Amino acid sequence: MLRLTSRVSTFIDWHRKGVRFLSNKTPTQTSVELPILQLGKPKSVSKQPKSRRGRLRAAVLVSVHLLILAHVTHFWASGRSLSPVEPSEAMYTLELGQVNAGAIFFGLAILSTLIFGRFFCGWGCHLVALQDLSGAMLRHIGIRPKPLRSRLLVLVPFALAFYMFFWPTVNRLWMGEPHPGFTNHLMTEKFWQTFPGPAVSVLTFVVCGGVIVYLLGNKGFCTYACPYGAFFSVADRFAVGRIHVTDACLHCGQCTAHCTSNVQIHAEVRDFGLVVDPGCMKCMDCVSVCPNDALYFGLGRKPKQDGSSRFQPISNKPAQHKKTYDYTIPEEILGLIVAGVTIYGLRGLYDIPPLLLSVACGVIASFFAIQLIRMCRRADHRLQNLQLKRQRRLTKAGRLAVVALCLWFVFLVHSVFVQYHRYRGRDHLSRIAVTWPELLTGSAQSRFTKDDLANIDKALFSYDASNRVGLLSVKEVKLGMAVGSLMRDDFQTAEIFLRQALQLDPASVQVRELWGEFLAFQGRGEEAAAAMEAAIAR
Repeated sequence: MLRLTSRVSTFIDWHRKGVRFLSNKTPTQTSVELPILQLGKPKSVSKQPKSRRGRLRAAVLVSVHLLILAHVTHFWASGRSLSPVEPSEAMYTLELGQVNAGAIFFGLAILSTLIFGRFFCGWGCHLVALQDLSGAMLRHIGIRPKPLRSRLLVLVPFALAFYMFFWPTVNRLWMGEPHPGFTNHLMTEKFWQTFPGPAVSVLTFVVCGGVIVYLLGNKGFCTYACPYGAFFSVADRFAVGRIHVTDACLHCGQCTAHCTSNVQIHAEVRDFGLVVDPGCMKCMDCVSVCPNDALYFGLGRKPKQDGSSRFQPISNKPAQHKKTYDYTIPEEILGLIVAGVTIYGLRGLYDIPPLLLSVACGVIASFFAIQLIRMCRRADHRLQNLQLKRQRRLTKAGRLAVVALCLWFVFLVHSVFVQYHRYRGRDHLSRIAVTWPELLTGSAQSRFTKDDLANIDKALFSYDASNRVGLLSVKEVKLGMAVGSLMRDDFQTAEIFLRQALQLDPASVQVRELWGEFLAFQGRGEEAAAAMEAAIAR
């Protein structure tokens, strides 16, 4: 009797707290905010369903990598091959008129997106393959990264796309320079000219395809750092290919729970009748896991029976959902500033980080900056699966995180200082119109104006600051010091810096030519001949 009374009391207590006892066949709850459930039970959802398209998409992405390997192998075997099929190559088509395979491929991918939607990102991008692999590995060890939702950081890919593809043309038109004309560069003998070295490439893949997934969630690089994704997202807004929904949908939320593109599919199909978010990469996982087969991919934007557009909220359904964001407006502004400063400081630092790696690091730095501020202000703070602060006290992981983040931001400040003086020295030297032979003969020094001499001193000061404070030596800085020294008639110092530049990059034809001409004008014919022969051989 006492046991029965205890059970009844427990049931009443649970009931007061709003806990309802459902059968074992109740749909699995998800972490998303679900809409009001309709009556009825979807078929066979007692277990978490798995996407039937996952294996097929993985096979396609593996095939993409095999094609890349075949392309590289052909170049190694023949010494000449099709130019890299990489969207970034389109920059050289727009700026220099070099028509290459990458530009053609990028154009065709954008045109196909206008029809089928943003499918290329989900089925053909090697970085998406790395991000999906990283996400699967994290889930395997019990870590499900929370996707970041930001208002302003999504602007980074668009700014980057403008800088890469449109700014050179805008600058050329502003300077009044003519277009160089289009030339055929479909085949190349300089396959690796536009790519970083192996070590930097591996680091780029680790950061852009791995670290960013843990911090920003699946497709974090695609959402906040990829300039090509900016083109595809714009084209997707006009695409006729969409994920549609039928009346069989019971709003169970399985589609959103399995979406690796961080799209709230259950809300999209509820409010619009189809997925309109340009972040949808048409991976088809949502279609595959739907327990009632209510989702499908179709072409066309069919109007509803009442004549209204499918892009309007569906009648008798909840109003259009409002997007929720993880940052406040001040945090968003701070994050955008930190991202911009980091990209400025890291891009080409010591001639190492490429642009995309720098952008990924910028987005990550903005995330860290906000996390550090929140850690200081909140009583409890958690980063993915790590508890950093509990009851106003830092945990062991929190103390390590604070030390690591402080060191990271000290390094960033130092890098910005080094880069600032490097760019400042370059800017001051570019204001002086003089040729290398004129410097070597000494004919230019006599006609320098007072402004020219001031620019020379500022350039030497900035290059010297970057050279002394920098952690590594940089060829450009050495050459700038050499040029500035020649402008001041200091040939002895100029020779020292030219030697150092040659030691930093002995494979550079440009440096060898400058060194050979310098020796020739110094009357050291044999050394000059050897230097020029080495340059010609390269």
